[in-house]
Amino acid sequence: MSVSNPVPGEVFTARVFKRATLAPGTTWSNSYEVVAQDGASSVSIQEFLARLMTFESLFHSVDATIYRATISTYVPDTTTPYNPDNLYVLDAILQGAYASESNLLPFEISLFVRRLVNGGRTGKLFYRACLFEEDIVAVAGKVQFAPGRQTATQTRFQNAITNSGLQQHLGSEGAVLRLCMARGSPQPSNVRTIASLAVDSVRFLQTDFRFYNRQD
Repeated sequence: MSVSNPVPGEVFTARVFKRATLAPGTTWSNSYEVVAQDGASSVSIQEFLARLMTFESLFHSVDATIYRATISTYVPDTTTPYNPDNLYVLDAILQGAYASESNLLPFEISLFVRRLVNGGRTGKLFYRACLFEEDIVAVAGKVQFAPGRQTATQTRFQNAITNSGLQQHLGSEGAVLRLCMARGSPQPSNVRTIASLAVDSVRFLQTDFRFYNRQD
């Protein structure tokens, strides 16, 4: 099992790393799983990772800069220092495209996106640095989307999926790499293909929340 020679059914973990454009010392990441199908290759893995970076840049705000993405085998690499066939790194500088005349929200206020599957519980993704003050209101001490902003955010999010090419990795029968949710250790024992991604709500999360752990 390796990123240089993927086999059908093999699961990989991808991570996209961001930093605050005006405060480069503030960094975080988001993680994804993807499962290989017939025809997957090292080239398709590299292409997928580039699409994932582009996707994130299209819906993040201008205060987020995507600077690195990695993809590695789901099964931990136990070699020392590491097996280069188990890891691929893509470095690039992509500034977020979403701009507004209102102020960017604190990083504790995150966009909650659901990973929708055909059976069982949905998954969760949390994105920071992609909402502005105009996108939210506070009701009874809790933040939520301002009227009409959830629909607008879903449209922006879907446009990012479409324009980056990530759509072909969501529930597509023809894709050689499909976004999925995987569980189990060290081998994944429960792998479910993600059919779509949907904007759900706004959440307040501490900056040390585990979904944002930076591991580059």
